[in-house]
Amino acid sequence: MSNERKRLLYPDILRVAATMLVILNHLPSVDLHSYHAFPLSLFDGLLSFVIITDVPIFFMLTGMLLLDKEESMSELFIKRILRIAAVLFVVFTGMYFINALVAVKHGFEADISWWGYLKALFANGLDGTEFYWFLYAYLSLMFLLPFIRPAAKHMGKQEFILLLVIRIFFENLVPLFNHIFEEAFNDTLGFTGDLSFPLSLFDAFFFSLCGYYLDRKVDIDSLKAKHFVLLYAGCVAGMLISGLYFLRPHWQMYSWLYTFTIFLTVKKLTMHRDKDDSVFAKCVRFIAPLTFGIYLLDPFFKRAFYAPYTDLFGDSYANILFSLGWLVLSFTLGSVITFVLKRIPLVKKFL
Repeated sequence: MSNERKRLLYPDILRVAATMLVILNHLPSVDLHSYHAFPLSLFDGLLSFVIITDVPIFFMLTGMLLLDKEESMSELFIKRILRIAAVLFVVFTGMYFINALVAVKHGFEADISWWGYLKALFANGLDGTEFYWFLYAYLSLMFLLPFIRPAAKHMGKQEFILLLVIRIFFENLVPLFNHIFEEAFNDTLGFTGDLSFPLSLFDAFFFSLCGYYLDRKVDIDSLKAKHFVLLYAGCVAGMLISGLYFLRPHWQMYSWLYTFTIFLTVKKLTMHRDKDDSVFAKCVRFIAPLTFGIYLLDPFFKRAFYAPYTDLFGDSYANILFSLGWLVLSFTLGSVITFVLKRIPLVKKFL
């Protein structure tokens, strides 16, 4: 990565914002939302649509930063795959023993065995580790980087549109079509699993490729106000369709549209601020390298003292204020602990 790219501000802004959204997304829904009556319910819905862009933003940043790199297989294995595997092993092991202690505390028998551990690790089948699904998906992406990198570098406008059309067809049109026909005719349109498009439908691949394309092959200066008006109008339309999805909101139907809009908006607003030395920019650049550790630590904080934190508010807390309070608490603790851990040379390589 060139020094010029290292100074860019918008990837760091996106990284910090996405980490905050991850923390909020990992809260129990009943705590995150108050389920207010109209019109406050609109805010709950808008928050849900924004929050689901958390991990897609991370995948887009991965594509933007990694898909143009040249690495040998040994470098890929040591710097990428082994690092993520080691991190996954450490956090999973920590959560495994925490769950055992919780079981003993409540009078249950703790299953401490290598076989039980391996089964849980391979299946990600452990209370508290469901939030680490991102690491498994990220490992999938790392293993296939040698194949995806050439595809990304040769991807043009037509290939990008094809990826998007496949995504829209299978994730937006087919589900909507099936709901309508199930209600009207008690029948649905199904596709065999042999007809598979992982580059379009698997988030790790799709958003990484799109992040690379939108960052490297779309001139952000050529995007004018009218283009962003269309993007935001599309987001509103997507939210309305999702919210009226037979009165059962389907938050992720148009996650790609919300994610692209946030990505391009932040880039447009901050693209030429790579030398910004304001307090805001300094804070963002300081926090951004800590975000991976913040993400890893949040589930541990929840296991340790989320229940006592909830008890402080009883039944009368205002949900969004309660959730924002947890965000500040978890983000601050995670930042401090990660900052300390990164002072340790060996740990720094993994965080």
